[in-house]
This record gives sequence, structure tokens and C-alpha cells, in this order.
Amino acid sequence: MIRSKDVLNCLPLLASVLGDQYGVQIRIGGSEACTDGKVIQLPSLPMACEPELLALARSFVDHESGHIRHTDFVVLKAANLDPVTFNFFNCLEDWRIEKKLSAIFPGCRQNLNWLIRRFFVEEAQPRAGGDSPALAVLDYVLLTVRAWDVEEVNIPRMAAAAVLRQHFPGLKEALDATLIKVHVHCPDTASAIAYACQLAQSIRQWKPQLRA
Repeated sequence: MIRSKDVLNCLPLLASVLGDQYGVQIRIGGSEACTDGKVIQLPSLPMACEPELLALARSFVDHESGHIRHTDFVVLKAANLDPVTFNFFNCLEDWRIEKKLSAIFPGCRQNLNWLIRRFFVEEAQPRAGGDSPALAVLDYVLLTVRAWDVEEVNIPRMAAAAVLRQHFPGLKEALDATLIKVHVHCPDTASAIAYACQLAQSIRQWKPQLRA
């Protein structure tokens, strides 16, 4: 029987193989998963629930290893994106690197789709009533991108789209024009940055439609 501890001990080796980089380190703790290209930080994992522990660990490692292999951190740092644009970039880059990693390691796709379903379908939380409708803009972009791989994400995506239509008429169409281009051709980090800038520009250029 393979113990969870043994699997966790193998994660650095797995990340090095998937990320195509020797010596990747794994750290566990906190609330987010991220990487700087050398160290993968995993959130605190449910140690008491072995099936969930293993599923989360392998899915997070697959995703962050995709960033190590396919995200150009030098280009990203040089772009010096503002917070809004960076959030859009992160949505696009997450999808892009997962797609490229899955083309090399097809088994990763199952793990990544499991993670998408878990966070965007099974554990999706509705926005609190006091939250700004502006949050629906980021939600819509994020959920649209995630729905490209997991059909069930279209349910919360349509809810975000309804908020956009109500509060920001015309903005959804402007965002969709860029997202269509992303889906067709987004070969590298620089492209994801450029598309993120276009999405942010769509927000800045949006104006309320005057009613007759």
C-alpha cells in the first residue's frame, strides 16, 4: 500500500519531471498554490482525508509545474502589470499552460479538470449581496476560460454573464471579442500578457449606454 507520506515525498521529483527543471522544491502551507519558477508553494492539504489529499496534491503540482515549464517569468516581470491586468493575465496563462502541459502529459488533463470542477462547480460560492458587481467582470473572464475545458463551468459562467449584462451592458461583447482570439491562438506568455492588456482596456473604455 502506498502511503500519503510517500506520495508527498515524491512530489518534488514529479514537479521536476513535469516542469522540465531540475531541483524543484515543494512547500506546503498557507491558502494558495503558486510558484516562482523554482519553488512550488501548495496550500495546506487535508491530511486526514487521504483520497482528497492525493487528488489535490497531484492536481496542484501538475498546474504549478505547467507554469515552471511554460510561463516566461522574465517576460512577466518585465511587463510590470497593474493588479487588474495581472488578474486577467493569470486567468489566461493558467488555461494556456495547462493546455500545453496536457499536450505533453495527457494524464495531467484528468487531474486538472478534477481541480477545475472542485473549485468552480462543486465548491463554487455565490457572491455576497454586498459585493460590487465589478467582481463579475473578473468572474466572467475566469469562468469563460475554465469552461473551455470543463463544460459544467458554464452554469456559474452564465450567472456572471447575467450580472455583466445588467450592470455593464455591452462590456460582455467587448470581452468576448478578445477571449475568442485567446482561445484560437495564445502561444506564449507574451501573448497572454497582450490579451490581458486588451481585456483591461475594454473595461477602461466601457461607457454606460444612454437610454433613448
